[in-house]
Amino acid sequence: KRRLDADKFVDGVQVVVLEPFMSNQKNNRNELHAGLIGSVVKIDEDGDGQIAFQFESGIVKQWVFRYNFHKLKVQTTTDEPATKRQRSNSWFMCGRRAAASGA
Repeated sequence: KRRLDADKFVDGVQVVVLEPFMSNQKNNRNELHAGLIGSVVKIDEDGDGQIAFQFESGIVKQWVFRYNFHKLKVQTTTDEPATKRQRSNSWFMCGRRAAASGA
């Protein structure tokens, strides 16, 4: 197992799933697949995290116990997927083109 500095898991931090596992949600547990991105909603007094994951069907909040944190990686701004950066840049370019054309 990879050693993890658990204090990096704080409210608002983005995480990515490194290896597939089942969430620790009491009801409606979901399989969290590798590459799935989520945002930490809150950390409880036990150090477990409620994370809002971005599934294809929409955003779903799931509990992940602290002992599963080694299966997640805190995402820094440089870890942002290239497709997300491209979309942001292309939107910016479209906005500039629209403004230049007078639309």
